[in-house]
Amino acid sequence: MNDLDLIEFDNLVSKEVIRNKIIQVFTSFERTKENPYNVRFPIIFKERNNEILVSIHPDFDINKLELVFKKIAQQNLYFPDIIYTFASNFNFKILEVNRYYSKCQKKVNKTNYNFFPKVSQSEIEFLNANSSVSLSNIAFLNNNNKIYIHKIKNVIKGYGLVTRENEEFVEISITTLKKHRDQGVGFKIVDSMTKLINQKGKTVVYLTETQNISSNKIALKCGYDFIGKEFIVFDKVKGEKSEE
Repeated sequence: MNDLDLIEFDNLVSKEVIRNKIIQVFTSFERTKENPYNVRFPIIFKERNNEILVSIHPDFDINKLELVFKKIAQQNLYFPDIIYTFASNFNFKILEVNRYYSKCQKKVNKTNYNFFPKVSQSEIEFLNANSSVSLSNIAFLNNNNKIYIHKIKNVIKGYGLVTRENEEFVEISITTLKKHRDQGVGFKIVDSMTKLINQKGKTVVYLTETQNISSNKIALKCGYDFIGKEFIVFDKVKGEKSEE
């Protein structure tokens, strides 16, 4: 388990060996949180060498988890079929992602840095109209300097958000507006955000869907290192904006 994985795991509650894979299940407070898009991730599966690491919400019924693992063992399934079988038993939605990181070599100062300048009121209104982020979350992120706007000749091409942060790591998410895609905008956003955050002494974490080839290429082009593949169970909060 690497340092970036440690932030996802708190207490070990179960350990199984299935098809020569060690499956370790941990509860984590991280699973109770929402990201700026008002989405929760109650369960995350990570494959690391010969291990499958599972991070679950503290209130999840561990007995149900162990019953599914027994069923998986009886079927002689391999990863990732283990994950999809698990998800189907609980009617979960699964997102397959790759995790990358851009490690900062500087000594970390544990100050809560302001990474980017605050955006203007007109930019806030633009984000509210053109993103799946709620106005309250836009205001919160802006007050904490966690929004990056990419503009060319006063035209907003895309934006990036800080979705999670601790003393050492900053996780980012980016969006390129549809009419400006395939123009190198995504690369410019990731590259700029990464450099600004690294300069503050923090490592940047970047997640992208496994099937999103262009986004994976951006991570590698920006010099990110690949950590591993993950399967994320996601749950949209009712009554809020949803991702298109």
